[in-house]
Amino acid sequence: MPLYEYECEKCGEVVEILWRRPEDEKGMKCSACGSSELHRKLSAFSAKVGSGSIGGSASAASCPTGTCPF
Repeated sequence: MPLYEYECEKCGEVVEILWRRPEDEKGMKCSACGSSELHRKLSAFSAKVGSGSIGGSASAASCPTGTCPF
């Protein structure tokens, strides 16, 4: 399920919305002000690649979820 970022035209709040199906985009509202004037932002993603052998570095092994800020 994709996670999209939207910006509210009224208050500028950025909200993340998880889509389960395309119809989920209809009726979305800003969590801060309740406006339905949202536009999808271009989102960047990143991936940390470990150094050394295949499978990552020793520090990656100490982070079981893979989301630790190293």
